Amino acid sequence: MSFLLPKLNSKKEIDHAIKSTAEKGLIPRFGRDEDPVCLQLDDILSKTSPDLSKMAAIYLVDVDQTPVLTSVIFHLLCFSSMCSI
Repeated sequence: MSFLLPKLNSKKEIDHAIKSTAEKGLIPRFGRDEDPVCLQLDDILSKTSPDLSKMAAIYLVDVDQTPVLTSVIFHLLCFSSMCSI
């Protein structure tokens, strides 16, 4: 179901999405389109997207197309989870 959700393919597109969703939350799904777990999550996100459209924007981000940004996000998430312990 990943074809139902918009994709961000570059750092520039991700930056634009962050800046343009000031009124809403941003839900980026980092992963690979061929990963079965990501496909399950994409299905759930695509089904909930209409209900969340007034509150959040959902985007798919392929980790292979944005490796530098994905690495930064991963390290930020790891650091923030360590700080919350």
